[in-house]
Amino acid sequence: MVHALVHWHTDFCTHVVCWLQGVVWRALWQCHGRAFVGTGFLKIIHDIVMFMPPFILEMLLKHMARGGSRVGALGWCLGVLGVALVENITVNVYL
Repeated sequence: MVHALVHWHTDFCTHVVCWLQGVVWRALWQCHGRAFVGTGFLKIIHDIVMFMPPFILEMLLKHMARGGSRVGALGWCLGVLGVALVENITVNVYL
């Protein structure tokens, strides 16, 4: 009898907690939904930008190995700088 009562109480509390979590998430979405979407978009941009420096550095090294012009190398270097700046800005932006 005690085991059945404890089991019922545990199931009841689990269902109540799950229901309350659903209510909390719904309330958070209603209050801060726009900020959640903006932050998610910013996170996607930051993740894409994080993968770019190794790719641009590889392109710079290939350009230099082919004996490319200095102006082209400068362009790739400025690309690395630009990506690093965008990455830094997206890390430090708070919505």
